[in-house]
Amino acid sequence: MHHRRLGSTAGDLESPDRAQSVPELLLKIGALEAEVSRLKAPAKRAQPGGVLETLYCSDDDGCSVVVKTESESLVERGAWLSGLLLAQSFSGLILASNEVLLQNHPAIIFFLTMLVGAGGNAGNQASVRVIRGLAVGSITAKNQGRMIRRELTAAIVLSSCLSVIGFLRCVLFKTPMPETAAITFSLFLVVIISVVLGACLPLGLKKIGVDPAHSSTSIQVIMDVLGVYITVVASTALLDSPWGHMMVARLGM
Repeated sequence: MHHRRLGSTAGDLESPDRAQSVPELLLKIGALEAEVSRLKAPAKRAQPGGVLETLYCSDDDGCSVVVKTESESLVERGAWLSGLLLAQSFSGLILASNEVLLQNHPAIIFFLTMLVGAGGNAGNQASVRVIRGLAVGSITAKNQGRMIRRELTAAIVLSSCLSVIGFLRCVLFKTPMPETAAITFSLFLVVIISVVLGACLPLGLKKIGVDPAHSSTSIQVIMDVLGVYITVVASTALLDSPWGHMMVARLGM
């Protein structure tokens, strides 16, 4: 390896070409920083004998290599997806147990896919950002708290914006105002919870020794189930509870 010494003598400092070399040095420094970032990213490559090697780097723990055979990786993925498939059946149980609510307010069914879809998308977006941060080392134990606070702020902003869009969609489809209020409130809760969970799930999986990459698929199923549950609870509270009836009467909905 060859190391180049930069400007350590008086002659170097007094050289007339010194000013001209500064832009070149800055360009080289930028290129080196880009190369370092590329090298710190997760590197996956197939090794002889069907071995998959993954490199993870962080400022706290340095770099670690996870080595698995292709068959081991396939078994792990299949087991994880099978568990998620079974977990997703809980959404059907929640809907079956709230059949009366859906019969009295069928408009909720038409917007249910929008609600769980928005939650899954928002949670997956946050999860991917954290996974990438863990992979390149920009998210460490020292700045996790700041990252979570930043994601919480983003969750509030995103849920507010999406709630406005959801409200306008309900109005466009001429949904009764009580159901519109319930759907909009449910959308706000689903999005804000999904962003926070999506940001925290990779950190939790890494802490217990599970690959954080699994969080991107897990958050979709979690929000499918949790989104349905939040919707029926919020709709019951706003539409079928005594407090909800009183509020609807006062607002003249």
